[in-house]
Formats: sequence, structure tokens, C-alpha cells
Amino acid sequence: MNKKDMTYTKKRTQRRKIPYLCYIISFLVIISSIWIIWRIYNKNSITINYSVSGVGDKWLATDTAQILSELGYKVQFKHLAKIKPSYNIVLRGNLDNIKKDTTGRKNILWLAWSNLKIRGEEHTMPLDDYVELIIKSSEPYDVIVISSKKLYDIIKNKIKKPVYFIPQFTNTEKFYSDYDKTVASQILFVGNYHFKRKTPLMALEHNYPITIYGNLWPQGVANKKYIDNRILRKYYSSADIILNDTKQNMKDFGFISNRIFDATACKAFIISDYMPEIEDIYGTSIPMYKTEEEFLELLDYYMQNPDERRKKAQEAYNITINKYSNKRIQKMWENLLQDLQ
Repeated sequence: MNKKDMTYTKKRTQRRKIPYLCYIISFLVIISSIWIIWRIYNKNSITINYSVSGVGDKWLATDTAQILSELGYKVQFKHLAKIKPSYNIVLRGNLDNIKKDTTGRKNILWLAWSNLKIRGEEHTMPLDDYVELIIKSSEPYDVIVISSKKLYDIIKNKIKKPVYFIPQFTNTEKFYSDYDKTVASQILFVGNYHFKRKTPLMALEHNYPITIYGNLWPQGVANKKYIDNRILRKYYSSADIILNDTKQNMKDFGFISNRIFDATACKAFIISDYMPEIEDIYGTSIPMYKTEEEFLELLDYYMQNPDERRKKAQEAYNITINKYSNKRIQKMWENLLQDLQ
């Protein structure tokens, strides 16, 4: 092959390489564009991982998803999620066997209540041991959210990662005063019998006119197994007295039952077992008892004094709406997520 032919062949080879290089560059540009678009789309995405077996978990997750969606976030529940989110919220009460979930760019462990069980039975533990359990469980996560002010005040000084206090709350679009005479009752308790419910049981034992709704109660005790959370306000609004009963480990660790916030948002009057955390928030607007004798005295007095009931119910309602409504808690979540950006 002469020199002229060799030069011609070399130029043809170079011309072939140029389109291949263009194809590669075009492919990389397309991939990069897709990645950038995906990042933009996924920038404000959140998944909420909650226990699908828990009714309370479901409604708290649903209400939280609503307030986050209103802030402009794309929210999915973990068991339905199809994309890796920017933020992954792991909502839990039971830390005994919590499974690690760090599928988000930022991962948040939200301890909304305590639910300790041994072989299916409720139990409690010393506060220091529970604090150590929380610290150990939080290791894979970027942020810790706690709905107990008592635990928050302890744990924020024990770990270096961000710790936030965000209480449970009521959704005022679902819970508001809505009287319905067809479901009216004198004394009402709504809750499952997954531990010994001392408060409603005392009312039963002393033959007070109590109406009970919930699962797992002995046959013939509960009027109905389940009330849909979306209509529960009618039952709260139509009762003269709502009873609140808190399991021991929630008392020990400072978690307030969501029943308090939902019922007071309906302007319902509540008698509760004693918790200093409730007293700190509501003062005397929610009467509480420490002994059986005190409980019976409260029932007798307030059954006969409807004006007093209404006065205290209004006071408690004002506190809940101003401090524990979905709009109020929405601002707390907004600040937390802005801190993570």
C-alpha cells in the first residue's frame, strides 16, 4: 500500500470514530439529564414507614402525610413506595424488634409512643434502660424525633445527632364538635383491651352507665369492636364524659395518649388517670385521679354538674387548638425538614 492509500485509510478510520464518540457523549448527556430530572422530581419526596398492623399507627401516619403534603412534599407510605425518597420517616412505638430502615437520603426515627411487649404481653422497664434502648435503636438514623417531652429532655443531651420534640396531635379537619344523638352516651371509653384497662373497668365494676368500644374486650363488654377514626368525633362530641386510660409504659416514659388531643378537639370533657405531663399542659381542665376513691368521686361530681363539664371542656379545647392541632405541628415538621436541606 502506497503512502497516499495509507493516508486515505487513516482518515476514513478517524471519520468512523467521530460518530461513535458522538453517540457516547449523547448517551451520557441523556443519562445525566434523566438523573437531574429524577433528582429534581425526587428532591421533596418522603416515605413514612409505619406498622401496617396498628390502627393507631395508620391514622397518625395518614394525618402526618396530609400535613407534609400541604407543605409541598410528595409523600408515600413505605409499603407502597416505588422510589427512593429524600426523607424516610420510620414511625414506631415498639423498639424491641425494630428493623433498620435507612432507604432515604436522610432517615428519621420517630418514636411517637412506647409499646413494649414480651411474648405479646405489655410490660415496662426502668427509664434508664429505655433511654439506652432508644439510643441503640437510633444509631443508623440521621435524626431522632420523640413525642415525649420527658424523654426528649434526657436524650438530646446524650447523643450528638439532631433530636427534635414533636408531640402527637389532632387533625382538626376530622376532630371537631359534631353532636349526634344516635350515638350519645353518658360515660364513654374507646380503646382496645390489649392491656388491663383500669379506668373503664372501675366504672364497670361500680355499675356506672359506661359505653365501651374496642377490640379484644371480653365478650359482651364492648358495644362495638371498632369505630372508624373518620367518624370518631361524633362519639366524642356526644358523650357527657370521656374516660382516658394510659398503659403503664407510656406513663413511665411520658407519652400522652392521642385520645387526649382528639377528644378535647371535639370539646369533649375528659376524666383521666394521672399523668404529670397532662397536668403540665392542661392544668385542671382535665380532672385526673390517683386512686379508685378519687376516680369515683370525680365521676359522681361531674355527672351531676354539666356546666362544670362544659367549662373545663372549653378550656381544654382552647389549649389543644392553640398548641396541638395539625396546623401547629405542621410548622414543627416544616422547620425540621428545612434544617435537613
